[in-house]
Amino acid sequence: MLARSWIRCAGAKVADMVNAAGLQSRTPYVLATDSDVQSALLALHRACTHPRQPSQGLVESLFRTWLYSVARDVGRSNSVHTGVEAVRRHLDIGHLQPQRLDQLAALAGCSRAQLCRRFRRLVGMSPIQYVLQLRLETARELMLSTERDIESIAQDCGFSDRYHLSRAFSARYGMGPATCRRKALHG
Repeated sequence: MLARSWIRCAGAKVADMVNAAGLQSRTPYVLATDSDVQSALLALHRACTHPRQPSQGLVESLFRTWLYSVARDVGRSNSVHTGVEAVRRHLDIGHLQPQRLDQLAALAGCSRAQLCRRFRRLVGMSPIQYVLQLRLETARELMLSTERDIESIAQDCGFSDRYHLSRAFSARYGMGPATCRRKALHG
């Protein structure tokens, strides 16, 4: 899952330093969790909360260091984010088609292992889990909105057979497809 943090800073001097770092105020940025940003922020926090008041110059220097580390990380992270988003869009459209991890990695411009790590960090699950989730949601929608048999729904949603669909469906929704359909019809 994504961890979210917010930092609020105000004042004309802060705005000037944010602009000088090439960042925009009131803009969310996706940052790597293992980046230099955290250590720069901790140094700034330690200085500001130290019992002896730090000099204004030290605080400004630490703040500027933190801003530049954010700007550096945003540059790296935006390309990662763009690659993962391209894969996610591709899967949203083509999740019913067979998917190969090496082709998805090529689309993201990275290795298979990097794609899995990046996708999990930004989306909260692996690309394969994401495809399975989309396929199950599609199968459930077809189950509830049509009278088609489970075998044809399984085939159309990328499952090898009705048993494959049934096992995955039961793991996700706590009941099989036929039971889900019956409950929806009979309340």
